[in-house]
Amino acid sequence: MKYSEYRTLQHYKLQWEYQPKTLLLFIVIVYLLTCFLVCSVYIIISPLIIRCWSHMRKYCPIKIKRRTFCFCNFARRRLVKILKSIYDSQTQWQPLSPGNLEEQTKTCIMLIKNETCTTLECDQIEYALVGSSAEGLGKSYVLDLQNSYKDQWCRFLLRFFCCCLPCNTSFSCLRTDIDVIMKYNDRASQNSYKPSIRYHSKTKTSIKTDQSQSLFNLEECTHSPGFTKVVLNADVPKSLAASWQNFCKSSSNGKSYLSSSVIRKGVFDSVNSIDEHSLPASRIFGPLKHPPFIELETKGPAVKLTLSPIGQAWYWNENQKFVIFEADLVFGIHSHKPWPPCAQGWASRSRFWPSPTDIAHLTGSGYVLVAKSSKTSEGHENDLEWLISFPHCETYLSSRIPRVARACYLALKIILKDHLTYVCESLKTYQLKTVLFWELEKHPLEFWDIGNIEECFLCLFDAFRVCIERRHCPSYWLEDHNLLYDCDQHELTELLLVLTKIRSNPAPYVEDLGSMWC
Repeated sequence: MKYSEYRTLQHYKLQWEYQPKTLLLFIVIVYLLTCFLVCSVYIIISPLIIRCWSHMRKYCPIKIKRRTFCFCNFARRRLVKILKSIYDSQTQWQPLSPGNLEEQTKTCIMLIKNETCTTLECDQIEYALVGSSAEGLGKSYVLDLQNSYKDQWCRFLLRFFCCCLPCNTSFSCLRTDIDVIMKYNDRASQNSYKPSIRYHSKTKTSIKTDQSQSLFNLEECTHSPGFTKVVLNADVPKSLAASWQNFCKSSSNGKSYLSSSVIRKGVFDSVNSIDEHSLPASRIFGPLKHPPFIELETKGPAVKLTLSPIGQAWYWNENQKFVIFEADLVFGIHSHKPWPPCAQGWASRSRFWPSPTDIAHLTGSGYVLVAKSSKTSEGHENDLEWLISFPHCETYLSSRIPRVARACYLALKIILKDHLTYVCESLKTYQLKTVLFWELEKHPLEFWDIGNIEECFLCLFDAFRVCIERRHCPSYWLEDHNLLYDCDQHELTELLLVLTKIRSNPAPYVEDLGSMWC
């Protein structure tokens, strides 16, 4: 040890022996000043980063949102080993359901549900969990990070400084938000009033009215496959229809059409009206609490609500974020009538999957009308269109996906989130799940075997690439509805070139060596 360093050490040793309190006080003051300086710089820089973020992403030559920042196109394991690793570690997630929700997550959803009931003046609205987290095809941010960081100091640093969470967690891009659908059950109207009795004037025989009458009827949109108009039934009692009149638009033919745009605005207003102090507080450290940082935006038919801890206004890598609550909220009408004509062909297709019992169960479970308009219609028509969807059926079928097929889907989902969404921003994991369902129909269950896992993955990859090449990805439920109709054609051309490159060596695009150091 050098003499100067030795003398410094001796000096502090003497200080500790004769003035221990002074030295401790000095250390605490220096520590607090350092924390104050770091926090001040962070508070000053954060607004600048938020303001410049879109420009940085646009002009920065490298991808800095996810782990492609350190992509080196080299995998330390062969593709079959990576797929088996996903098979062992990622295919047995417990699907998210109302029964296993965290308390603060359930509190947020119930607050939103109650506000939606108030805004729409309807107390018969229920909520259901759908999407990847409810299907076991993704893990919610809240549950994953809650179970990963139990040490208080680590959680404090993680929540206050956005860059504390390492992004080399195994397959961390499989984390997802929660998808919640606020739905009105149309069958509820059947039990809300008693059937009236009419008497024939001559025979005096009583005639009961139809009990199966629903509150809404459908009117087909011929120019927009997969979409329909929702007409308020004029035959139901006015007491039932009165609360929905405010969200309807009258037409020249005398019918009242339920407006999807007005409903979407109502859901947004209901979420926006929630008092921030009634939301779960962000616990900074110990007894210190603060209202969360709230982000509210519209994404198509959904309202996206994110509650983050104080201090986390931005992050370099999406896998670093720590959220109190994050959900996409959608309104839907669950009709328990027989499926509409555009979906009748689904049950009669020749297939290996699902089983006839499952098909009978699904066709009897109704369908959901989501407040979403097509991009092909304009003006007044655009406000009245609703998408015919089957989220409850997809959740049911997801529990019947073979584990090998699930592992192949998750591997392809990693590629999509880490490498493909930068090329085509309108590309979603829903298109990928649709391709998976189509492939499950085409192949017998014996095909999805662990010894055949690499071939299964390449089969799924090639089917997805064919859809991009043809610019056509038919909906699993409505074959005339193209899920790629709103994608930019130039982006799809560029995406096809990227997929061709990935196909030659998929392994590093699933698990790249450089992602361990980003």
